[in-house]
Amino acid sequence: MGTRRKSISEAVSSALSHDTAEQKIYKMLSSELDAALQTEQTASFLLLFDGTAFWWWELFETARKLLMMSLILISINVESDSPVQVIAGLTIQLISIKLYESHDAIIDPLDNVLAHASQWLTLIILIFCLMLKVDVSQEAEADQENYGVIMIMCMFTLPTIILFTLLKELRLIWQLEKRPKDLEI
Repeated sequence: MGTRRKSISEAVSSALSHDTAEQKIYKMLSSELDAALQTEQTASFLLLFDGTAFWWWELFETARKLLMMSLILISINVESDSPVQVIAGLTIQLISIKLYESHDAIIDPLDNVLAHASQWLTLIILIFCLMLKVDVSQEAEADQENYGVIMIMCMFTLPTIILFTLLKELRLIWQLEKRPKDLEI
């Protein structure tokens, strides 16, 4: 398109050899067209297919990530023992899980399952962080031991969920590849 535009530009320029009003208008429109084409090329990545079914999903994901990361900055101004940061993160994460569950926005079913699993894992991590904020040093010895057992179970829950989700996905991929080619749609 660039060579064709250049040849048209040269043809018009040679036809308008003297500086007329038409040539001034042509130069002005040509520069505006060049700027518009440059802008379109610069922002074309926004219009590419990215595997989501909803155009607003990337905006939501970006806002969610920015909110979650800004909680670290907010916590600098809040008391260090305050659970406000974790509770705000839990709120954001619960909204995110609700949207993930109600809109299967990711087109690939395998990616969709992994996205849901990652949202639930993030929620479990935030609950674990909230449990770390609890001070049980004033409680009875048996209560402290029970709390320690619960913390250890939470700590091992995450890798277990990740492992089972990964194995489930690998089994599904293996079954899809094993399926006879004549049954494929």
